[in-house]
Amino acid sequence: MSNVKAFVKKLFSKHLLVTNTVTCGALLTIGDLIVQSIEKRNKKTKKPRETSSFLANIDWERSGRMCLIGTVFGPVNHLFYKYLDKHFVGKSLKVVMKKMAVDQFVAAPIFTSLFIYSDCILEGKSTAITQEEWKEKFPVIFLGDCVFWPPVQFVNFYFFPPKYRVLYVASVTLVWNTYLSFVKHNVSFLLKFTINLSY
Repeated sequence: MSNVKAFVKKLFSKHLLVTNTVTCGALLTIGDLIVQSIEKRNKKTKKPRETSSFLANIDWERSGRMCLIGTVFGPVNHLFYKYLDKHFVGKSLKVVMKKMAVDQFVAAPIFTSLFIYSDCILEGKSTAITQEEWKEKFPVIFLGDCVFWPPVQFVNFYFFPPKYRVLYVASVTLVWNTYLSFVKHNVSFLLKFTINLSY
C-alpha cells in the first residue's frame, strides 16, 4: 500500500504535466463512451430482440477524436492553472473570486471554442459548416459551463493546494466531459434548446 501511495504522490508532484495530459485524454474518452452507451439504449429504431455487444457498436473514430482533443488540452489546462497560481497568490475570498472570473470569462470561452473547432476539423468539416456548428453549440456548452464550473472551481481554488487540484478536478471532470460529448454529437437536443430559448 505504501508503494502505491508513493507512486500516486510522485504522479501528482514530479510528473504532474504527464498526469494532467493522460487524465484529460482518458476522461474525455470515457465521457464520450458513456454518451454513446446512452445513445445506443435510447435508439428507437433498434429492434427489441436485436442483441449485440457494446464494444461492437462503439464509434471508435469519434472516441479517438475525443481522446486526441483531451490529450492536447491536458498541457494547456496544466499551464493555465500554473499561471493562475503564479499571478493570483493566496486563498483569500478576493483572490479566489479573481481566479474564478478569469477561468469563467476568459478561459472557458476560449476552451469551448477550441473544443468545437478542433472536433470539426478532425471530422473534416468545411469552414462554413464549422462556423455554423460553433454558433449552434457554443451557447449550450458555455451556459452549462457557467452553471457547472463556478462552484467546482470555488472549492478547487479555496480548499485545495495546487498539487492536488488535478486530482480533484479529474474527479468531477468526467461529468462535464459527458455533457460536452452529448452536446457535440446530439443535434436533436440542440434543436430543443434553441426552440426553448426563442420563447
